Amino acid sequence: MNYGPTIKTARESLGLSQTDLAERMGVAQPSLSRTEAGKRTPTLATLLRAAEAMGMTLTELLDYA
Repeated sequence: MNYGPTIKTARESLGLSQTDLAERMGVAQPSLSRTEAGKRTPTLATLLRAAEAMGMTLTELLDYA
């Protein structure tokens, strides 16, 4: 399963822009955009960084799937 769209759903529910989340994660916004669009499958490390950047656990993030 590609969890990129899951990151997007969680980000939007928190009212964060892609730029905000990308900065918190330490990645470029275009990279996050490709991940959220499902064009790039996020690694476990990316999922963990996204969860942490949004103030949640990995399990909480994956619950958006």
